[in-house]
Amino acid sequence: MNPLLARFFGWFLASYAKLIHRTAPVTIEGWEHIEAAVATGRPLIFANWHGQTHLFYNAFADHFDLGDVYMIMVGDDRQGVLGYFAYYAGALALPVSMDDSSMATASNLRNIIKKLAPGKFSYISPDGPDGPARVAKPGTVFMARQAKALIMPVGNASRRALHINRWDQYWLPLPFDRIYTVCKPAIEAPRGVARKEVLAQLTEALNQADERAKVLAYE
Repeated sequence: MNPLLARFFGWFLASYAKLIHRTAPVTIEGWEHIEAAVATGRPLIFANWHGQTHLFYNAFADHFDLGDVYMIMVGDDRQGVLGYFAYYAGALALPVSMDDSSMATASNLRNIIKKLAPGKFSYISPDGPDGPARVAKPGTVFMARQAKALIMPVGNASRRALHINRWDQYWLPLPFDRIYTVCKPAIEAPRGVARKEVLAQLTEALNQADERAKVLAYE
């Protein structure tokens, strides 16, 4: 994409997120799980399904300094728009490949571990950037293990959100709507446990948080 267009779209998405933050209140269920995870002093990787970035932005902006938040995003030609979105939103960008073999290169691995340091937070969509929807990819567990981070599963919903008709049914909340965020207990990714078991645990927790958020939004 043309760099000027990438900058414009990144600015537009960040501006829309800030508009929603100013006008749409957020209700958080399970905040005690975040407090418990923060108390460990370990890096935290917040995870929710792809398409919920504009829903979760409110909770992040309300409770965290976005200057300490890394948005983990796809490391291809799409990182231009997403990188500018992070920049204008006040967060930091960390472009990586969700492909495990690519992520394991020495330089990329050192960069990930350095960025995901204690006291820092990051945000990732485990089924991104191209789906399939609600299928967590190994990269999330790989990063958590290497950085000794906890994974924080989060689900979000709002009653009047618009949905973009694509694979992730991207949520665009509307001004003055209420956003519901549900947090589940942090997930460990120890080396002694098979990666597929951690991925299954993460998938189940994300789905439970997602469904609970929808119940809160539509009840």
